[in-house]
Order: sequence, then structure tokens, then C-alpha cells
Amino acid sequence: MRLYRLHSKQQLPIAKEKAWSFLSDPANLKVITPDAMGFEILSGADKKMYAGQIIQYNVSPIAGIKTRWVTEITHVEKGTYFVDEQRYGPYALWHHKHFITATAQGVEMEDIIDYKIPFGWLGQLVHGLFIKKQLTTIFKYREDKLTSLFGTIEGAKNYLELKKYNDEKNILLIGGSHGIGLSIAKTLHENHNVFIASRTKEALEDLSITHIPFDALTDELDTSLLPDTLDGFVFCPGSINLKPFKMMSLDTFHEDMELNFFSMVKVVKSIISKMAENSSMVFFSTVAVGTGMPFHTSVAAAKGAIEGFAKSMAAEYAPKIRVNVIAPSLVNTPLAKRLLNNDKKIEMMSERHPLKRVGTPEDIAAISVFLLSDNSTWMTGQVVGVDGGMSSLNIN
Repeated sequence: MRLYRLHSKQQLPIAKEKAWSFLSDPANLKVITPDAMGFEILSGADKKMYAGQIIQYNVSPIAGIKTRWVTEITHVEKGTYFVDEQRYGPYALWHHKHFITATAQGVEMEDIIDYKIPFGWLGQLVHGLFIKKQLTTIFKYREDKLTSLFGTIEGAKNYLELKKYNDEKNILLIGGSHGIGLSIAKTLHENHNVFIASRTKEALEDLSITHIPFDALTDELDTSLLPDTLDGFVFCPGSINLKPFKMMSLDTFHEDMELNFFSMVKVVKSIISKMAENSSMVFFSTVAVGTGMPFHTSVAAAKGAIEGFAKSMAAEYAPKIRVNVIAPSLVNTPLAKRLLNNDKKIEMMSERHPLKRVGTPEDIAAISVFLLSDNSTWMTGQVVGVDGGMSSLNIN
């Protein structure tokens, strides 16, 4: 059963005494809780807060279904902090610390919630699909409500983070400045230590990442700039050379193989000793390897080499390292710009797919993040088709 933590901070332009008076009054919980939660105090809120106080609520977190929640106020230091703990309710553990600290411009309110979800792996799944988003929504509502009641401090930055304990990973992306790689970086950077080795970094300026200047075709990766261990590795560089075979020079085959395959192998050899126990590698292929398509001879050959390499690596390094491949169809990235540079082309390419659209970087990033996460610990040696149904459905 995993332990999660939600951590938030908000600054308000009010006196510490006023903040304490509002936040320590259980009746005000209803004011700062979304109406959709159906929050209703049943008993125990008729006195000022004290250690040992028991408060009963009804909440309706899912589809209006009422759930009883019983809380005990376990610790109180007047004007500074209090702690509430669930004694009965939907969580396996709920421990909520509230802190109020005076600042030069008012107060900083800090909440730290440590909690567990019951029902094992099913609870983890529900957390990822629903609970995490709901908690974030509740605290964002609270932030907005407190701002409307008490105002805001110009230039103040509020903070909200939700993560699993010991879930921070060291992840290396080769080529994370554009397209799919950039979407992966945007998804991962807030909760993990992300290292991006790429030629450019302009798109990464607002992300909390470590950038390493690197050209996959010409440079040797300086592994001294990486941590001692890596929990995840993603190789993003690729090419799309679509021409009739008779127009393909041998140099084109060499170039595609060099960029897609040999440069990848070179990097993998340089970092393989850093891969940690239970780590994950993610490579990219194409739907054209498993589904023969005209004009794809060069790129399909290069990506086919990746699939064979990945399966052999998965067998050789199991159970220490998981190795999986994502095989997308056409994705709307800068790499595919020539194929999708006007509405007519986008419409034509969309019609080729059973789901009637081309892929987005976010579509592929979501699967990549899943394969890097602990939710995929029983997957290795797989080629995952993320292709709008193209590889397995014929509806034309």
C-alpha cells in the first residue's frame, strides 16, 4: 500500500490572528470545499478547536454517493498549527498538518497531507485515474476561495505538489527539446530528476530539468554529468524518409540507420552500467515495421532493427531492466511537418486511421511515462502500438 503526500503553500495578505481564526474554525471547511463534494458537518464543530476533538462529516466524492468521514484533531498549537487525522472514512490513512506562519506581507499557509489508498493495486489505479485529480481540484478551489475572501499578495507564488514517497526517479531523455520528447519532459519534470541531452534547449527554459548539450550523430555523451544511477532512459531522435525504393540511395539507408539505430546503441552502451534495479528503457519504432507500407523501406528497416535490439536487450537484462518499444503511426510533431503542413494533408492523414485523427505528442508521451513508471513493472520486451488503430483494424 503506497504512501502519498500532498503539499501546498499559499500566501495571503492578512494578519496571522485572522488566518488562524478562520482556518481553525471547523465550520469554515464547508466554505473552502467545492459544492460538488456535498460537504456536510454532522457533529463536533460546536466548540473551538482542541486536541482530542472528534468531528463527523458527510462527503460525496463520487457520483453524489454520501460517505461518512470522522476526524480527530490530534494536535493544536494555537495560532501556529494543528493536525487532523481520519478515524473513519475512505482512506487507509489520512494525516493532515496545517501550519500558519507570519510573513512580512501577511501569512503563509502550509498544508502537508500524508495518505494511503485502500484496495492495493486497484486503489493505486483509482488514485491515478481519479483521486489525484480530485485532490488537486479541491485544493485549487480552496486557493481561489481564500484569494477571493482575503485578497492576494502581488508577486507571491503559491505551491501545490502531489507525489508518492520515494517516487522521484532519475530519467535521461536523448532529444527532449521538441515534439514527443518535449511532451515527456513536461510531464515528468515536476516530480522527477530529468536530464535532457539534446542540441537545443530554448523550449526547456521553463522546465525544471538538467540540460546537456549533445548531438546524437556526432558527440560522445559526457556521463560524468549524469547521476550515479538512472531509473529511466528514453531515446527520441528519429527520421521520416518516405520515398519509393528506386529513389532511395544507399546513403539514405545508411543515414537512417545511423540516426535511428547506431547512435542509440552508442548511447545505450555508455549508460547501461548506470541503469538501476527495476529501471526502464523506452525506444521508438513505427507502425510501418509491423504493417508493411509503401515508401517506408529505409525507416522501417532502421526501426525494425530497434525492435529486434530491444527484445534481445529485454531478455539479456531481465529482471533488472525493462526494455519496451512504442510503435506510433503519424504524430503531429516538427519531424512530421512536411506531411502535415496544411489542413488538407491533416484531413487526408486523419482519414487513414480508424480513430480519424493523427497522433499528438501527448498521446505518445502518456504511454512513455507509463512505461517509465512503477505501473508497468510486469512489462518488458513489448512493442506497444499507439497508432489510432492502424496496425490492427481495417475499417475501410
